[in-house]
Amino acid sequence: MDLLQPLFKNWALVTAAILVISIPISGFLLKIKKTEHALKAYQFFIIIAALVLLIVQIAYPQRPEFRTMVDALGMTYARENPYLKDKINADISRIMDTLDEGHFTTPGSGITREELLRAMQMTKKGDTVWAIDYGIPWRDDFELYHLENVAAAKRGVDITRIFIISENLEQSAKNVLHDVMKEQKEKNIRVKVAKKERVSKICGYPESPEGMVLFQYGNYRSILMKEVSPFSSKGKDNAPGFYKLEVHWSDRMVSKHHEFFHCLLQQPEFVQDFNPSHRL
Repeated sequence: MDLLQPLFKNWALVTAAILVISIPISGFLLKIKKTEHALKAYQFFIIIAALVLLIVQIAYPQRPEFRTMVDALGMTYARENPYLKDKINADISRIMDTLDEGHFTTPGSGITREELLRAMQMTKKGDTVWAIDYGIPWRDDFELYHLENVAAAKRGVDITRIFIISENLEQSAKNVLHDVMKEQKEKNIRVKVAKKERVSKICGYPESPEGMVLFQYGNYRSILMKEVSPFSSKGKDNAPGFYKLEVHWSDRMVSKHHEFFHCLLQQPEFVQDFNPSHRL
C-alpha cells in the first residue's frame, strides 16, 4: 500500500491524466483499424480504472502530511535537541494513531472529569445530550460536571438523562441522587428514573452495565463516552480510585448506543419520568 501513497495523495491529477491519455490512444487504435468493439472495451476499461482509483481514495483516506509541521516545531521549540524532537514526533504520531483508531481511553479519574467537562462545554443551543447514569458522585468529584450540565441546559442544550438505581445502593447515596435529580429537573434537564433490577431484562441490556453520555453537536459527528468500569472512590489498598471512560466517535459505536438509549425511552413501564415527590 505504501507504494501507492503518491497515487492516493494525488488521485485527482492521476484520474485526469488517465482520461487525457486515453484520448490519443483511442485515436491511435482507430488509425490501426482496431475493431469498434475493442475500442469500446478499452474506453470502458479506462473509465473503470478511474472509478476504482476514486473509490479506493474515498475508502482509505490518507493522513495529511505532518512532516513539515513536525520539522517546524522541532526548529522552533526543540532547536534541534534530539530528545525534544523525538518527543514532538512521538506525541503527534500518537494523536494521529488515536484519530485513526476512532477512540481512546481516559487514563484516570482526573482526565475523565476533564473530558466530560470539555464535551459539555462545547455544546451550544440546539445540540442534544443523552445520558445513562448509575450514580456517580455528583456532589463530590463531579460537582463541576453537574454545574456544566445546568449551564448547558440554560443555553438551550436538550439533555435527557436516565438514572438507573440499584436497590442495593445505600439510602444516603439515594438521598443525594434524589436531590441532584430534583435540581436537574428544575433546570430543564429531562430526568428519567429506572430500577436496575427491572431494566436489566429489556433492550438487550449489557451484562456489565456502563454509564454513558452521547453528545450530538448539531449535524456534526457525535461523541460517545462510556464507562470502562463503575466509579470507585477508592481502589486497592485504599489508593485513589480510577474512573475511566472510552471515548468513541465511530458511527457504528455511536449508533449502537443511541439505539439502546432510545429503546429504554420507549419502555415507560420500566423507565419513568422522575417525580420529586417520590423518594428513591
